[in-house]
Amino acid sequence: MQMNSVSPRGSTDASVTALADMYRLKAGLSPYHHLDELTIGFDRLKRWVGPLLHDNGAGESLAIVTGAYGAGKTHTLQVARLVAARRGFATTAMSPDLGQSILAHPQRLVSSLIENLEYYDGRHWVNAHDVFVRLWADEEGRQVLLRCLKEIRGGAEPIASVAREAIGWTRHAVATASVEPLTDHIFGVSLASKANNVGTRETAYGLLGLWSELFRLHCGVKGLIVLLDEVETLFRPNVCPSIASRRAAYRAFAGFLGGRLERVRALWAITPDGLQHLNTEFEWQLGVALGMQGISRFENAQGLLARFRAASIHALPAPSRADLVALARNIVGMHREARGETPRVDVTASEAERMVGKGMDSPRLFARAVVSRLEAAWQRASSVGEA
Repeated sequence: MQMNSVSPRGSTDASVTALADMYRLKAGLSPYHHLDELTIGFDRLKRWVGPLLHDNGAGESLAIVTGAYGAGKTHTLQVARLVAARRGFATTAMSPDLGQSILAHPQRLVSSLIENLEYYDGRHWVNAHDVFVRLWADEEGRQVLLRCLKEIRGGAEPIASVAREAIGWTRHAVATASVEPLTDHIFGVSLASKANNVGTRETAYGLLGLWSELFRLHCGVKGLIVLLDEVETLFRPNVCPSIASRRAAYRAFAGFLGGRLERVRALWAITPDGLQHLNTEFEWQLGVALGMQGISRFENAQGLLARFRAASIHALPAPSRADLVALARNIVGMHREARGETPRVDVTASEAERMVGKGMDSPRLFARAVVSRLEAAWQRASSVGEA
């Protein structure tokens, strides 16, 4: 079976991309290059993501994927990234498990969101650093950057204020040949060490909006999808030690995803028990946040709550025996592309049914086991050949 690289990340060599995906599967990670073939229910997941991919305000603003550990939630977000890219949207990703209470500090979080922001230009994945480097490479590019920032400055707050400051730093960088203050500002680096207050939080929200608009104006993307994985970790003491820290995190969600930033939507992944916990306190805590001193007018708690209430909730179904056997056969094909023909490798496909019969119904664990067996067969064959 010849497999096609649907999501290249640099190399166009089929065996290299197949090998890279095989190693990712073995590590329990989602593949980059062969998502169509290595995803159970790919078309179904596309339908779940589709309503978020609109640029006229007519679709959804938030969708939620739920499933047990190992059911494929992170993999679904990877599919969403690919589907969004094919439809002309940029994505960025974050997980609450970034250190204690980081979601309660948007000024620390925004640099990670910008770092992960990317779109697909038809040949390569392009991130925010790539865009800036290309614009800053010559005088024409710098003037393009200034024109974009001036157009963004004419828009809504809090993005407009961030754009005005960026224009000042851009002119300073051109005049002094010192670009560091500009990059520290637009990539959120200078925010990370600042205190958490209304001003720094609003700058953080504005920075994400600025990059969303810059990608739209300069790169032609239609919008930005924020992929939020492992939302259930909000309820772990090492992430959010108290209900107050979760409330602060919800307030940050309201700033990034409550609706003040035009063309920014979100897809969340969460376990069923995490969703139950979220349902128990989300509306209550957003209501508390609305009455707190120091809440920013851009932390649109009511908008986020409306999006949460209207969100489509998609439960990942348990894969069928036929689904897992088909997945095993596709992994065998990928292994053949990566390693070449290996004696007795096809036996693994027939072993797949016995593996399913033993209760291995998690797609992640199943894929890891299949790859391990294939690699073991390849190593045995290689040892015989060398001997």
